[in-house]
Amino acid sequence: MPGACRIFGEHGFISTVQYLKSVFATGYRAARLDARLNTWLIRHFPASWHRAVYRRARWIPDPIERLRYLQRLARCGKIRVTAANLPKVTKPGAAVGGCLPRAFSGILPASRPEPTPKVPIGPKITALLLICIIGPVQIVSDGTSRVRLEPDPPIKGKSVASVWLVEGRKEQETYSNGLRIENQWAVAGRPRSYVAFPRERLDSADFEHRIDPAGIVFHSTQSDEAPFEERHNSQLKLLGRSLLEYVREKRAYHFVIDRFGRVYRMVHEKDSANHAGYSLWADANWLYVSLNTSFLAVAFESQSRGMTPAQMHAGRMLTEMLRAKYDIPGTNCLTHAQVSVNPGNMRIGYHTDWASGFPFFEIGLPNNYSHPLAALYLFGFDYDSTYLDVTGGTLRQALSTSERLVREQGLLRGISAARYKELLRERYRSKIAALKHLNAF
Repeated sequence: MPGACRIFGEHGFISTVQYLKSVFATGYRAARLDARLNTWLIRHFPASWHRAVYRRARWIPDPIERLRYLQRLARCGKIRVTAANLPKVTKPGAAVGGCLPRAFSGILPASRPEPTPKVPIGPKITALLLICIIGPVQIVSDGTSRVRLEPDPPIKGKSVASVWLVEGRKEQETYSNGLRIENQWAVAGRPRSYVAFPRERLDSADFEHRIDPAGIVFHSTQSDEAPFEERHNSQLKLLGRSLLEYVREKRAYHFVIDRFGRVYRMVHEKDSANHAGYSLWADANWLYVSLNTSFLAVAFESQSRGMTPAQMHAGRMLTEMLRAKYDIPGTNCLTHAQVSVNPGNMRIGYHTDWASGFPFFEIGLPNNYSHPLAALYLFGFDYDSTYLDVTGGTLRQALSTSERLVREQGLLRGISAARYKELLRERYRSKIAALKHLNAF
């Protein structure tokens, strides 16, 4: 390694890494290096290995990707967590102490590393340099010496075939996938205009103006119901008409699907509807605050206790059309219970329609109940036992992952999870203030 040491002295850390990567670029040598060097480094330099791992983890900007990185190393048995092998906390008054095992419970094994033999300093420097070119992280120079994680393939919804308008009339529209939309009840709302915040720069003043919808929020109308039986046909129609009148007056949803599977356009898609209230969602790249303007609303005449087969079929065709028309990713198609928040008590779930039981698969979407909730891990919101009871365990994975992200972020900053939540709540208040200043809230 004389060449690596020379380059390190003359040009710095990143140039040294690039040199080492070029030396071990061939597949066979790289594979042998990865297998042998990982084992050797963990055995002989556990403390240095762990410090390097956590230093690298801090440079991963996305909290979900940082958690995946640590989980991959833990599953392979390549990291162990103890107070001795963590990087020292340099912030005044901050301490890790006894909270470490709890913060990483279920993520990393807490066994002690093997005793570290005394080795000359030269091989140690070489070993630490080689750490940078192994493992699941790619190290690249982008002008700021940042370390970026090569992400896992994103979760995607089923591919959406092209759907086009076959025939459009004032009263009705017909689409190529068989969807029929009734337009007799359609009214105008406030023209859609909103801002989206970039995920990688949430604490900056950056934003992007948009007019096309970014996703879909699924609602249940929570309206009166009659048994879905032939002898109640007249009552079913009467209740359905009363619902449409109410929705049109309040401009509550963009679309309503009644219990017979008929799709009604209530508010024009180019306008916003009053459907989500205080709400939050974030995809891989963007954060959306106040989904009234940024997301479309599709409501099923239901009380969140299921839907008729006709509604399910119509919901699938409508979702296909909207996703094809506006290029909406499957992961941006959520239920109201996943996005609703209450800023008054900083808890999620002010509205809980479709907190469980929404047929994502039958609608042609991935199981979006499993996604972490942006309100929890980006803005420090909480939830209560009532929310847990309503979800019935459906959102348990999402809640657990969100809490774990908050603990991990606090740990990496050398502060408690409670203190980190306070900082996240300040972030939320600043975003709301920015939206009000832009007249976008």
